[in-house]
Amino acid sequence: LMASCVESADKKTTQPPVQAQLDSAEVARMKELEKIFFSIPSPVEMSSLIKKNGYQFDQGKLVATANVDKYTGEARQAVMLGIYGADLSYTAIFDQKQLTTEYFAAAQKLARQMDADGTITPELLERLEKNQENRDSMLHIISEAYSDLNGYLKEKDRVEVSAMVVAGGWLEALYLSLIHISEPTR
Repeated sequence: LMASCVESADKKTTQPPVQAQLDSAEVARMKELEKIFFSIPSPVEMSSLIKKNGYQFDQGKLVATANVDKYTGEARQAVMLGIYGADLSYTAIFDQKQLTTEYFAAAQKLARQMDADGTITPELLERLEKNQENRDSMLHIISEAYSDLNGYLKEKDRVEVSAMVVAGGWLEALYLSLIHISEPTR
């Protein structure tokens, strides 16, 4: 009877520790999120399509920058950061220099409040200021800043926050695209 209660060495299977299982699940989840990030068109791309199709700029379609202080909580701030990023792209595509500066300032303020402004450096601000008259350079800088922000958040293990920023930007860019479709061009 006692011999039957003892496990033989052949029957033992080793299970990875619970933490290792969680880590592999986390890695798989991160890889899935990265696939989503790379398949979503950027706000710059969507704004470019709006302009390319002959639609006119309409400031009334944008979220007011005056409301930036009303957004509290990291999740809401992350979504709004994405929205302001999309509006920033839209204003830059349509050469609205003053509004582009306002939307960049609002995005910067939200990023700072979320402790996610590690990529918004004085050099970036200087480049934006210096290239205000060159739309292509502005778009390149904005796209680079958007990508750097996502990379920074991922590096700091804030993938969910990064996903909310991307989702907010995509939703706003989609909204701008759909609202323009319902009106005549030019």
